[in-house]
Amino acid sequence: MLGDMGADVIKVEDPDFGDTTRGFPPIWNGESTYYMSTNRNKRGITLDTAPDRGTAFSVRLPVRIDVSAPSADAAGQLTRASSA
Repeated sequence: MLGDMGADVIKVEDPDFGDTTRGFPPIWNGESTYYMSTNRNKRGITLDTAPDRGTAFSVRLPVRIDVSAPSADAAGQLTRASSA
């Protein structure tokens, strides 16, 4: 919704698993229509938040954002963005 209103939305995905909704049916032209509809107007990056990997970038990214929204897993539980 924020992207529809002109916000620059960056979706951060795990490099090993990505977004599981990429495979949700129905598939059109090789892409999940569900994934395309829920991720429209978003840019996507992968970020390894394991220690000594993408931590430096993940610390700098919030300095440049206005809104941060955590991800939830399939059961609706908030997932941890970092491990410490």
